[in-house]
Amino acid sequence: MRGKLVSLLVAGLLAPIVAQAQGVTRPPVPPAPPQGAAPMQAPASLPKELQQPTVRRMPYDQWLKQYYQIYRIPKKPAILLGHGRLRPHSTINVVLEIVGEEGDDYLVRNLPPEDPQSSAHSAWWRNEATEIFNTMKKEYFKDKYLIVDNPAVPPPFTDQLRFVAAEAGLPRGGRWQMSFDVADMNGDDLPDLVFGPQRTGPPTPYIFLQQRDGSWKQWQAVKPPTEGLKLDYGTVRVADFDRDGQQDIAIGCHFSKTYILYGDGKGDFTRFVTIPQVNQDMTSRALAVADFDRDGRPDIVSYAEVDLALAKAQRLPYGHVNIALNTASGWHALKKTGFPQGIQGDWLSAADIDGDKNVDVLLTSRAQNVMDLVIRNAGKAESWEPFASQQMPANAYVLSNVAAPLDRFPQPDLLECFEQFNPWKAEPPVQACVIYRFHDADGRRTATPTAQVLFQDKVEFQGYQAAAAGDLDGNGRNDIAVATTDGRVRVFLQAAHGSFYEQRNPGLDKRGTMLFDIKIADLDRDGRGELILAGSPTSEQPGGGVWVYKAVRAPVSAAPDAPKTP
Repeated sequence: MRGKLVSLLVAGLLAPIVAQAQGVTRPPVPPAPPQGAAPMQAPASLPKELQQPTVRRMPYDQWLKQYYQIYRIPKKPAILLGHGRLRPHSTINVVLEIVGEEGDDYLVRNLPPEDPQSSAHSAWWRNEATEIFNTMKKEYFKDKYLIVDNPAVPPPFTDQLRFVAAEAGLPRGGRWQMSFDVADMNGDDLPDLVFGPQRTGPPTPYIFLQQRDGSWKQWQAVKPPTEGLKLDYGTVRVADFDRDGQQDIAIGCHFSKTYILYGDGKGDFTRFVTIPQVNQDMTSRALAVADFDRDGRPDIVSYAEVDLALAKAQRLPYGHVNIALNTASGWHALKKTGFPQGIQGDWLSAADIDGDKNVDVLLTSRAQNVMDLVIRNAGKAESWEPFASQQMPANAYVLSNVAAPLDRFPQPDLLECFEQFNPWKAEPPVQACVIYRFHDADGRRTATPTAQVLFQDKVEFQGYQAAAAGDLDGNGRNDIAVATTDGRVRVFLQAAHGSFYEQRNPGLDKRGTMLFDIKIADLDRDGRGELILAGSPTSEQPGGGVWVYKAVRAPVSAAPDAPKTP
């Protein structure tokens, strides 16, 4: 009798438990099985037809039929609960539904899963919650920009260029991050390379002067300020901020402040000013320079490197993007802006993306699923508002961007490189760069951009965190170069009507180096841009440094047909 009772009790208990372990759900949105779930082993006393040696999925209809199977329960040990329900035994806390009687037995089955007293209720509730969540997720993502399920079509290729090193005198090794600039610093009409301090290095900027023979020489006359500030690695941008005819250096320093080092044209940068911030707890190692209020003076926008007030161990409540205006009476931080909160990044750009003659701010994001990235300057820096957010990549980290004309029209387009995750399944993220065009096929401005995928690949740990645009081949059109966290460099040459070919095997990869910046600039004034790279070692092995490459024509070969523009 006892063995029969055990078998029957287990029969009544097993179905909901097995169903839960099997992860049986209503289609079409099955949740994942419980993490770490192991196959259930049936007790040796179970009848053969009840044994479930392995966990496996089954169709919902089949599971439902098994779940509502009718069993016999001895009447004598059963505890009647009323309302047609019972517990099989005083030691078994399972409630079953009575569907009939036969002699000394009750005929019972499991309660409906939605009944709170059902053994399967917790599994049913999790399933319902999962379905609700997935329905909400589908609704949220239905109008978002997701390319995770798009086929990864390789871009068309070409073999037009060869890249020849022109880096004599530049450092091999070192930690050169985050971003450098190109400008003539000593008035000899040759563009030079301007860096902030090396990471873990002395607190001094580095300027490499270009020589007439194309080599480079560190400017030993550089004299930075030494008191009243804390210089560290970060982003530098060069402009004549005080309009004295000499180049000055703006530098956003890691876990410090943003400064202007005023130059005298001879290497003395000891005069400086600390850029005011609306939130003093914000630190930035990314900045851009532009005339936001259209008064003829270059202004500065800086971007929080972390959403954190370090001294307080609290999130920043405001001021993640800081606009500092360079006015006749000095520098002033804008107190009210329309920038989003809870954001952070290591890269940003500035350009008049909407064609209203006001320079806009173009953000990236090290926070996931931030889509307020294009911030419109609604009028001389007095008002800022996000736009085109729905067209920006969803469920992604946006790592780099660049604004430049990328087709036959003169207005700037926006290239964004990002890492996007599939919200529906676990798989490697998509690494992609996409061109956003804020104009129609006739060049008329539009508020809703069209997106052209430059490339996309599913691969982990290879984010494109540096991007540049400029004319490498001298055809008058801007080309694109991008660089990854593991030292890979890809070059795309623009043909007619905004179509791009990838240069085959450019030979620019820097294994052992995390590339932080890439630029295209015409260093020798021949009408063709040179490619400049900078980065840090990825480990204790040799790596890092600064490189310059000159693009030269490859041997003539037949050109492939132009690809169709999406």
